Amino acid sequence: MIGFLVVENLGIPLPGQLVLIAAALYAANGGLNIIVVALVGVAASVIGSAIGYAIGLYGGRPLAERFGRYVLLTPERLDKTEEFFARRGWLVVLLGRFVDGVRQATGIIAGISDMTFKRFMIFTTVGAAFWVGVWTTVGGLAGDNITTISKYTGYAAAVLGVLVV
Repeated sequence: MIGFLVVENLGIPLPGQLVLIAAALYAANGGLNIIVVALVGVAASVIGSAIGYAIGLYGGRPLAERFGRYVLLTPERLDKTEEFFARRGWLVVLLGRFVDGVRQATGIIAGISDMTFKRFMIFTTVGAAFWVGVWTTVGGLAGDNITTISKYTGYAAAVLGVLVV
């Protein structure tokens, strides 16, 4: 879980959210301590975001322009992103974790946009705590009912399969 969350939050798309939910499911069934899962999840997310921030700060715009084309980030889109980030960057850092793609790019864009490290760390820590809290809660609640969820998911998949055919 730690590796997935660090790497995902430093800018590489991985299924960190799914791994976090799986860890919470495992904790709900007695395999892990849910508090430890949450604390490790927040720490790994913040560390990954801080690394992403350093990549953006020290690699800067030249790095984004060189590799951005692989994720459809053109110089024009980068201009618009920086302009938006100058106005609402704190909100993106705080709530962007709930949007795939934004979660991975936030640290890098914050570094490129020269958001202060202190401000970035405050909002990324609060955002990570909120994001991890939501998904560990979802996983924990689902874990208590995994048999029922599995049963109805199977029924839904069967119905969907019939509709597709």
